[in-house]
Amino acid sequence: MSILIPHRSYSTIIPSSPLYDSEMHSHQLGVLISAAIEGTPLHRDGGDGVSVKEHLDSVYHRAKNNCCESLELLQNIALGKGEIAMLAQDYLCRIVCQDEDGTAHVAKRARAQCQSLITDFPQWINNTFLQDRFTLLFIAGTHLKDEGPHADNIPALVKEKIVQLDHFPVKPKWYTPQHGTFDAVDYATFSDNNRQLRYALPQDGACQFRAALMLRDRNENWLDVDKSIILQEIKATDWESKIQIAIKNAITGMGELYGYVPDTEGESVDAIIYNNTIANGEFSLYSPQAVRDALPDVLRKIKYQKKGNDYLSYMSFEQWENFTHLISENLIYQLNINVHDSTLPYAECNIEQAHYNVIVASDERFPRT
Repeated sequence: MSILIPHRSYSTIIPSSPLYDSEMHSHQLGVLISAAIEGTPLHRDGGDGVSVKEHLDSVYHRAKNNCCESLELLQNIALGKGEIAMLAQDYLCRIVCQDEDGTAHVAKRARAQCQSLITDFPQWINNTFLQDRFTLLFIAGTHLKDEGPHADNIPALVKEKIVQLDHFPVKPKWYTPQHGTFDAVDYATFSDNNRQLRYALPQDGACQFRAALMLRDRNENWLDVDKSIILQEIKATDWESKIQIAIKNAITGMGELYGYVPDTEGESVDAIIYNNTIANGEFSLYSPQAVRDALPDVLRKIKYQKKGNDYLSYMSFEQWENFTHLISENLIYQLNINVHDSTLPYAECNIEQAHYNVIVASDERFPRT
């Protein structure tokens, strides 16, 4: 297999193709390999009145029609740099997704070649190289749409790389592997998700506040600051009162659902919950058990049914979970958090895990200051 060696200079290619040895295609080979090495813009003339992109397009069309040499060249170009490498990677994704009436045979060949890159050249195709080319892992690690759910055509080393890079906090939106592989998707879905980045926020109880701060400031710093810094920001703004309003509104919502309105003399219920889950620095507001434990006995003994002997202390886990969900929903409004995927950037909510991440356009990644 030929390979544009992914060394620092990208300066070596092992020629093996009779097609590209011909005079007709040798010029095209030179134009494309040079462009991949130098990162030449796609619009640049290849010296023959044909742009770099037009040369690459012709290679793609031959590759998807089962020209092995063209598929190999497309893969070599994908290892280069600049927009030509990105477009070559995108074309390979089209092939493995069987876009534009692509065949399973060519898709398997493209995937197998990319898998061989990772397994045969680990000294070059390492995590450092791949973290700037996540798409190569999709090509090597995706299931094809004609494969059954139990098909295992992904090498162990490819799975290992996919799992290792899953720990990176900023990845394309499509990067959601299952056991070291990617589910089969159509190209349109992949392409849309490839134009977006997901900031995977820590699961430390402060994710909704991190999301709100990242969206407010358009700044990546909030991704991994200590929770004490987030608490300082909350106390320095009007967020403290807004959080308590969100809790109070959730209490009202629970009253409508279950028929109780807890109240006590002195400190209000919302203040008690806030002080014992957020203000103490623990950020356990979304833990049903923590919110329950934050209430003093005098409140947990308040009946939540108009009739009967059901007390707050007897509420089911599901009811306490509903309470924390109501708090989160109210905070979306109070902190002005965009959760609509029709408008980027937005906070992505996993309701089952009570967790937030942030989604941004790939070309509008937040700066880190």
